[in-house]
Amino acid sequence: MSHHHPYAPPPPGMSTAMSSKPLNIGGYSSYPPPHQGAPPPPPQAQPPPQAPAGPPMFNDLNDVARCRLSEDDRRKDPAFNFYQPGEPSKRLYVKNISRLTTEHDLRSLFRLFAEDGMNRYSLKYFTVGKMRYQCFVEYETMEAAFSALVHSNGVMVHDKPICVSFGKSR
Repeated sequence: MSHHHPYAPPPPGMSTAMSSKPLNIGGYSSYPPPHQGAPPPPPQAQPPPQAPAGPPMFNDLNDVARCRLSEDDRRKDPAFNFYQPGEPSKRLYVKNISRLTTEHDLRSLFRLFAEDGMNRYSLKYFTVGKMRYQCFVEYETMEAAFSALVHSNGVMVHDKPICVSFGKSR
């Protein structure tokens, strides 16, 4: 078998990538076989790709304060038109979350209110389904939940201000 130099023209009968003819190898062309049978099922809704967890978006309460809309700007934003904080509880409901937001971003914010890190909290972020781009955060104390609501409501996370209210207790 002779070696073919990559820059030399191909020998007669050999196709190249630039050729408009399909490459024929052993009786099979490079074109995919025609589809037979039932059509493939429609693709299922997939969660948006999660960016790799990098440095936290929020390192301290100063970062949170810098990213928070003023009360006047919150009043003008349609996401806050009918805003009510709700009945105080240990559980927060978060909506108006940007599709760019990852769970890592939300955790970097809400961990700051878990009382010096000694108070555990849980966070459930939905990226598909009816609750898509909404989140529940639950703290061990009402004080932690209240502090989180007061400081995080109206914080810009990526391109949207999050809307935080008390959630119904489970």
